[in-house]
Parts: sequence; structure tokens; C-alpha cells
Amino acid sequence: MKIRTGFVSNSSSSSFVVIGNRISLDKITAKDIKDGKIYLVEDDLYREEIDFFKATAKMISLCKTKYLPLRAYKVHKLDAGGGLLTKDDMPDEPFRIMEMDISNHHTSSLADFKNRYCQD
Repeated sequence: MKIRTGFVSNSSSSSFVVIGNRISLDKITAKDIKDGKIYLVEDDLYREEIDFFKATAKMISLCKTKYLPLRAYKVHKLDAGGGLLTKDDMPDEPFRIMEMDISNHHTSSLADFKNRYCQD
């Protein structure tokens, strides 16, 4: 997924609300990855479009062994604005609420991840 920080006129993007927290790579559990709660986002938040995508165990492993310009987030709720958020959607620990315009042009596979971030 791409996060757009500027004016959005592309009809292929949708506005999302993300409830979650930044998490260090060493605190990510296999269960978090298996449950689809870990997302990666580009470190450069000043670009017009920022890649935001669900992480796999192999992606996390590559992030730990190479310096990659990515941050990890544990996402508790990702909502496209179709429903109401209730107190049941909120985690017990402190959290951030982020609004993003996410495009369909995002990292979608391990091969895509390696092509974008692991080029030497």
C-alpha cells in the first residue's frame, strides 16, 4: 500500500484509518506475523507516496540482517471507512491513530520486496 502525503487526485487510492504502534524488529513475534498484524512502512515520510504493506517472516528477517529504510508497525485495526470504530477496536496498550491514502501500487510479494529494498 502507498501512503500519499500530498494532494490526492488518483481514483485508485482509498482513505484508511490505521490503529497501531511502531514496534522494534526484535519485539515482533511469529504469532504477530502469522496473524497479519505486522506492516512495514518506508522511513521517508516526506515523499508523496509511501509504501505500506503487510510483512512476512522472511521480510522481517531481511530487515534484521540488512539496513533497510523501513519501520515496522503492529496494526490492531485497518479500516477503509466503511464501518464505525468502537472501543472494542482499540488495543489495551497506548496506540496511534493514523489516516492514510493508500494506493494499489504497493509491495505485494517477497520478490517485489527484494526488488525494491534489497538491491546491493
